[in-house]
Amino acid sequence: MEVNIIGSLNILEAVRKVLPSAKILFIGSSEEYIAKDESLKEEDMVDANNPYGISKIAGENIAKMYAKRYGINVVCTRSFNHTGVGQLDTFAIPSFCKQVAEIEKLGKPRKNLCRKLISI
Repeated sequence: MEVNIIGSLNILEAVRKVLPSAKILFIGSSEEYIAKDESLKEEDMVDANNPYGISKIAGENIAKMYAKRYGINVVCTRSFNHTGVGQLDTFAIPSFCKQVAEIEKLGKPRKNLCRKLISI
């Protein structure tokens, strides 16, 4: 909450005061969308069901308010599949990497790994 709401507010306020001509890219998350079993679409309803998603919605709303009220040039996105060091293997890319490493280590895929790879 501090980073995604207060941090965003602090950056937008600093831009407003110091460099109002700056361009701001606000990165949202797929976690902002209502949870569903099918693939998400950009026009799907925004209705987060966890604190992270709620904080991203709030940050995006603040960014949009700064754009409308103060003319700050803000572009909001809801990007998917970010990855990096330390990301849990519950996410797609780390999961794929872990499965490939396990296959390499064993010399051949285990049955449950094959099923996981095929279902993806």
